[in-house]
Amino acid sequence: MTTGTNPMANKRGEGPLRIVVLADAFLPYISGVSVHCIDLASSLLAAGHEVMILAPRQEQEPSIPDELQAARIVYLPSFPVRVAPGLRMCYPNLPGVLRAIWRFRPDIIETHAPSPLGFDGLLASKLLRIPCSSNFTTLLSSKPYLQLVLGRASYDLFERTAWVLLRWFYNASDQVVVFTEGIRQLLIEHGIAQEKIVRLAPLMDLRSMKQLDESARARLKQRYGLRDKVAVFVGRLSPEKSLQDLLRAWVLVCQALDDATLLLVGDGSHEPQLRRLTQELGLEEQVVFTGSIEHRALISSGLLSVCDVFVSPSVSETFGLSGLEAMAHGNPVVLAASQGLSEWTSEAGMLFPPGDIHALCEAILELLNNPNLRNKLGSGARRIATKHDRESAIKGYVASYADLVADAGGKRRLIPSH
Repeated sequence: MTTGTNPMANKRGEGPLRIVVLADAFLPYISGVSVHCIDLASSLLAAGHEVMILAPRQEQEPSIPDELQAARIVYLPSFPVRVAPGLRMCYPNLPGVLRAIWRFRPDIIETHAPSPLGFDGLLASKLLRIPCSSNFTTLLSSKPYLQLVLGRASYDLFERTAWVLLRWFYNASDQVVVFTEGIRQLLIEHGIAQEKIVRLAPLMDLRSMKQLDESARARLKQRYGLRDKVAVFVGRLSPEKSLQDLLRAWVLVCQALDDATLLLVGDGSHEPQLRRLTQELGLEEQVVFTGSIEHRALISSGLLSVCDVFVSPSVSETFGLSGLEAMAHGNPVVLAASQGLSEWTSEAGMLFPPGDIHALCEAILELLNNPNLRNKLGSGARRIATKHDRESAIKGYVASYADLVADAGGKRRLIPSH
């Protein structure tokens, strides 16, 4: 079936497509959403498609990586987010979004959350009759997120309200993209149309990842002051990540081991509290805070290859890309038994009950003290991760876009063809 109006969005999207990516978070802010938007846009460009990114305007225009130079980037008026220092989000701006989309004349609009920008993109897709694909990247209904935004308000009431919002937004989209079966089932249970949900692979740039030889590993360990055994967390240092549980578990780890370091890579609103807790627990010599490291710089530095295990106590993840990147470096994972990456860990790591610091400690110790098990699970982790290189994974996105274009072929668009 052809579109009848757009010669470039032809049979099942054969030939180049034009995609608008609505980036709720964008450079220089580092988060799962911003990294996904960058990887998606750069992968589409590398595959020969055209991309426009709508993003929040920053106080200073950010440096754009070479792989995004071919994208059209439109910065929209934005405001700082109180609970996430460094994050800016777009104001509601339907006229500006419509104007940018009209000029670009896309085949697909890609959104990521029911944010002001996400709502504007969804409304634009309806007004202009352009298919909308929405990624389910943030579990806004989770207790940690609601507590972050609302404080100690009634969780049950606002959880129901959050699901009403999520249900409306994603059911209004033409396609809902998820990465795991657990999230797919969660959305179905909460009333999001099963036929709209598409499970695709996460995008990960394996070519940029660096494995170091022993001498380079030793130098990097010395640079960061790391001991012989290293557990690492990578991500925002924010309350919903439950890192206070990791620090309390690390006290128990250090009672059993005197040669281990916990490496916390990232920054965020909760960093001062975590640093204070580190001091209160007497862990100043056993915990290293790196501060913010730009995503590309991190995965190409080889820092993850000097670590022995990746740990995350978070229960608010829809996936957990940083864990998959650690797996690609051969690190087994220790994760809270929740949705997201944890369903991939049967051959790559260990799970523990959320909030159980003793079980978390035991899992970390089992891996740090057992090199044979660590190597076995590390090999499994690398094997799983290498199946998700973005060069192959992007084909799934393009195929899903082509299906949306084909399904919309009989609908008259209100936008000129390009």
